[in-house]
Amino acid sequence: MKLGIIIITHGNIAIESLNTLKAMLGDIKKIDAFSVDITYNIGEIQENLEKKIKSFIKSEGKVIIFTDIFGGTPSNLSFGFLKKNKVEVVTGFNLPMLIKTITVREYEEDMELSELSSIILEYGKKNIHIASNLVSER
Repeated sequence: MKLGIIIITHGNIAIESLNTLKAMLGDIKKIDAFSVDITYNIGEIQENLEKKIKSFIKSEGKVIIFTDIFGGTPSNLSFGFLKKNKVEVVTGFNLPMLIKTITVREYEEDMELSELSSIILEYGKKNIHIASNLVSER
């Protein structure tokens, strides 16, 4: 699947998530990360985000944006770029969701963005656990 991936979050979560993915999976293409901090110029972030989205749409055709908190500044900046079958925003991401997206992107060619988003959402939920429910306490 031709898909650009963008991670945008408060603080350094996005950049560190991308660094973690690269440490786990090696070099990853067609992915970028943006940080939002109260000291950053929001207009500049929005402009850079728009450039990256346009670049990914031109080269890949579709973009999925992961943000940390629904209603937070990174999400609100991203919502303005929503475009059916072209750009989707998934909020409240976790590392398993990012890994699943990269994996699906490599093996699925004709999947719709809405279908991928639903798969990612369910996969993220499925990978949240309370450890004491799964393993014996010591």
